[in-house]
Amino acid sequence: MNSNEIKKIIYSILKEILEGDSIPNASDYEISDEQFYEIISLMKNECYLNPKKVDFFIGGGIHIQKSIDTVTMKGINFLEENSKWSKFYKGIKEFRDFLPI
Repeated sequence: MNSNEIKKIIYSILKEILEGDSIPNASDYEISDEQFYEIISLMKNECYLNPKKVDFFIGGGIHIQKSIDTVTMKGINFLEENSKWSKFYKGIKEFRDFLPI
């Protein structure tokens, strides 16, 4: 996975948390759970997600609380900085069409 694909997945996750009906998961992006956890961990470490709203479980698994303060201002800024993608991104169901752009 290249850096542009990772950025697009981050964009999609942030967008879905803010505006979608549910929290996306690894299968939505056709990536492994490990890759998904690494991306969420990156988002948490980069302060795109409020660390109090993201839990990793020892036996595997992750929980992201969907609330108004889950995405931080830094995460919102990431979305704004990459707003060029907004006209192409239509939601998680069309993500596979969005990724190659």
